[in-house]
Amino acid sequence: MPVSSTRDVTDGSSAVDTPTVPMTPALEAYLWTIYTLVEDGVVPRRVRISERLGQAGPTVTQTVARLTSAGLVSVGTDHHVRLTDLGLRHAVVVARRHRLAERMLTEILGMPAQAAHAEALRWQHVMTEDVERSIAATLDDPRRSPWGNPVPGLDLLGLAPAEPVSAVPLVDLGPPGTTVTGTVALIAESGQDDAPLMDRLISAGIIPGARVTVRVRRNHFEVRGLDVVDLPRNRGHVLRVDTGAAGPSRGSLRVV
Repeated sequence: MPVSSTRDVTDGSSAVDTPTVPMTPALEAYLWTIYTLVEDGVVPRRVRISERLGQAGPTVTQTVARLTSAGLVSVGTDHHVRLTDLGLRHAVVVARRHRLAERMLTEILGMPAQAAHAEALRWQHVMTEDVERSIAATLDDPRRSPWGNPVPGLDLLGLAPAEPVSAVPLVDLGPPGTTVTGTVALIAESGQDDAPLMDRLISAGIIPGARVTVRVRRNHFEVRGLDVVDLPRNRGHVLRVDTGAAGPSRGSLRVV
């Protein structure tokens, strides 16, 4: 789901104004991971965080404990790791930096979008608010990343906020046998992290703005653009399709 409020994202607590430990790129990476898990509709638990970051269970447990002590997350009896209000504020800043950096790298520097994503994973830890404001002022419309993801927290920079994405993830299109035609609205961050998957999607023309036909199968989703890509059901959250929007037969994103 798009993260546009604290509902289902935070634990509802009123946190302190600043964390009790210095923020580091490693801690910010955890907040980013929890944030993007929620965007994908995946319940953030330590095992899911471990899978996303490729870190061992004990390392994740120790880092989550540090985040808890710092007032950035809480862990429920159901092992659900929730951002506190303070944690969400920090996560929003990291996500905003990442997606503005992607836009700058692609539109101003001319970098291919898939390379810009990897580079932005570094930029998201070092950009200042002044740089963010300059990027936003230079862009025509800074409310979406090159891959269609909303840029959060723009209102904190005095800009018009991005509207939540209303497009449907593949997992919610319907039961097996359903066939839907629509426009690709976004590719989730977890999909962008999967280089082989991105190569397949790009080769098939399955990028934001492209018209696709999706057939829901029992164990996978058959997505047809210029070619067919089969996505297993457990990856059905990486692609969202707007079933009501007309669009071009192929998106205009620069990917090579």
